[in-house]
Amino acid sequence: FFDLNNFPSSEEFEKRIGDFCEPKLDEYLGFDNSLSVYEKINLSLDKNLSEYFQFFFPLESTWNSGDRTVICLLYSEIGIENSHRDLFKKYN
Repeated sequence: FFDLNNFPSSEEFEKRIGDFCEPKLDEYLGFDNSLSVYEKINLSLDKNLSEYFQFFFPLESTWNSGDRTVICLLYSEIGIENSHRDLFKKYN
C-alpha cells in the first residue's frame, strides 16, 4: 500500500488485501500452496473449521496522515482450546 499516494477505492482495497492476507492465512493454517481454493474449502469443512477471516485498513483521514497498516484477522465465534496454526500441515 505504500506505493499508493491516494486513498484506494473499495475494489482496490479488496484486491490488494486479498493478495496480501490470503497467503498469510494459508501460511498460518499450514495449507500447501499447490492446493486449489476448492480443496482448501473442503479440508476446512472436513475439520468443521468455524473460523472467519476479516481485515482492517486505515480510514481515509488516517491514510492521508501516512497510515498504511492493514490487519488480517482470523477469528472464531466459538471457543477453541488450541491454536489452528499449522492445522492442515499434516495433509500436505
